[in-house]
Amino acid sequence: MIYVTHDQVEAMTMADTIVVLRAGGVEQAGAPVELYARPRNQFVAGFLGTPQMNFLKARVRTAAGDGMSLSVDTARSVIDAAVDGTMSAADADCTVGIRPEHLALSDRGTIVGTVIATEMLGAETIVFAHLQSGESVTASIPGIRSLRPGAIVRFSIDRRFVHVFDEKGIALPPLRSWREDYMVDE
Repeated sequence: MIYVTHDQVEAMTMADTIVVLRAGGVEQAGAPVELYARPRNQFVAGFLGTPQMNFLKARVRTAAGDGMSLSVDTARSVIDAAVDGTMSAADADCTVGIRPEHLALSDRGTIVGTVIATEMLGAETIVFAHLQSGESVTASIPGIRSLRPGAIVRFSIDRRFVHVFDEKGIALPPLRSWREDYMVDE
């Protein structure tokens, strides 16, 4: 059966296979978790997920076959990504994608923001923050957190969950399969 919907939550929960279309062309097709965990491009990454993936302007600091180092927040923060950087040059512009659930509050986090608002949902608290660059980030933090507007927060990110998109919005290849990084042992 083929079911057409613009509701990404409906697609993620009902489908065995999702085909993401844009302007009549196929952007990516595959299992819902595959598209979520390893989007082929920035369009697919932004289409799937609630809250939506964070996109930050970035610049390549170092790039190699075993990962990349990137500066974000107009060079105020440095994060690492477990992606194949062999096709990237130092100082190249790119976009970093981070899902809200992969940002963790941490005293040693390298991404620093100012809390704008929070939504306490019981099992999680959604934190909306601005970076000094003016870019916004949304974090989904487990549990109930009391963070007042204006509070300074620091976020850390596991390098396995940093997506890097080139200047054309194409995702750089990850070092591992989505199953290795996303599947939880039972």
